[in-house]
Amino acid sequence: MNGDTLADAPAGPATLCPWIAGARPDLANELALERLGRAIGVLGEALRGVPAEDAPQDWRGDRLQVHPDVPDVQDLCLGLGAAGVSDRQVMLLRTAARRLAAWWPAAGGGLPVQVVHGDLGPSNVLVDERTGEVTALLDFEIAGADFRVQDLVAALLLSGALHGSQWQRRTAALVRGNIAIRCVNRNEIRVLPELLVCRSVGSVLWRAGR
Repeated sequence: MNGDTLADAPAGPATLCPWIAGARPDLANELALERLGRAIGVLGEALRGVPAEDAPQDWRGDRLQVHPDVPDVQDLCLGLGAAGVSDRQVMLLRTAARRLAAWWPAAGGGLPVQVVHGDLGPSNVLVDERTGEVTALLDFEIAGADFRVQDLVAALLLSGALHGSQWQRRTAALVRGNIAIRCVNRNEIRVLPELLVCRSVGSVLWRAGR
């Protein structure tokens, strides 16, 4: 070992970092979601001054072109249908992609942009097993320049806050924690439904490409 913390590996760059103690969070309760929201806000503030060119990705382009191996959504839908995916699920993807294609060209007006993490779900969060406080946010593989509210959007989808009969209370807890650290403006709130669709479609395309 020569002390380097970054090395080339067959699958891509590999890093060697200090061990961070913690466990995966249990996001079944509102306090845990609120703590996650606060951590997202803290990270957002820390990333605010990072130059976009220093991030691994730039997500400000066409949201239907998030992976080079999936150049056409309709071709993907045909392939999914041929592979046995139900007609209902394929139609859902087609409809969501059309909605995104119609909305995206007009998107972005008044939305702040900065480097974001991009994948803040429970698998990329560690918490103190005794207190439940967030100790680390991990895996910046897809970090990049994007709307600053995208980390909150990702957390809404990946945390399970939108699921179940108590989704309004759970969503409120996550958002409450976030806005305790940084403001979410009216334009960001207004476009949350479209950004949730955008994130969902993008996730399908990214995973299909991978």
